[in-house]
Amino acid sequence: MICNALDLIDEYNEYVSVCSLDVFEMSQDEWSYLRQIKQVFEKFDEFTCIVSKNDPQITMSLPIYYALCDHLSDIKDQEKEYKDFDHRIISAVKVGYSHFEKYYDGMDANDTYFIAASLDPRFKMSLIEQVCHEDDVNDIKSHLKNKLKKMYPQESDQAVNTTEPKGLLSKQTKSII
Repeated sequence: MICNALDLIDEYNEYVSVCSLDVFEMSQDEWSYLRQIKQVFEKFDEFTCIVSKNDPQITMSLPIYYALCDHLSDIKDQEKEYKDFDHRIISAVKVGYSHFEKYYDGMDANDTYFIAASLDPRFKMSLIEQVCHEDDVNDIKSHLKNKLKKMYPQESDQAVNTTEPKGLLSKQTKSII
């Protein structure tokens, strides 16, 4: 709706003027405020469309969360194109960011997202290398490798049953067949 309003500023202003609706006249500051709000929400719209159009996959969670974190951090810290943003928007983003951090930290603490990304044949470790800080990548790789080894020990790590030759059916199994 904000996008539509911004696309139709001239038409809106003309309508307000022709219909003597001065109470609904918007100043340049108000239009600027709407442009800033639109800019804040564009990333959310982009990621919502990505998840909605494709089959949602857990591996998409990492890059989306990390990109949103960067986006919200830039706004709350008034960096890049957000340095002159309205203080009300900055305040609102700071409040929203504090809520977002809870989920972001939960994602960072949960190995599931990292394991899913590392096991996805399309990404393997490249996704983790892209979204994580360079200094953390080796630690994450090592942690995941150890975690997966514990979860799925190799056959040589397990006690081998020496009572029957490997690959032959037991007498009980043969009698069932």
